[in-house]
Amino acid sequence: MSKFNKELPELTEEEVAFEMIEITSDDIDSLARAFSMINDLCRELSEEIAGRPAIPPESEIH
Repeated sequence: MSKFNKELPELTEEEVAFEMIEITSDDIDSLARAFSMINDLCRELSEEIAGRPAIPPESEIH
């Protein structure tokens, strides 16, 4: 039989729901920051690639 920690407070359904929302919000915020970083990196790489001279196709190389 599993042991139950009796020192844990009893939470109402409303309190549990608010805890879940808070945890989810933190996760969404972390994901938003990660997507922002990826977006910035893609923008920087696009600018770097656009600044490079064009490489001729192999058929044009003598």
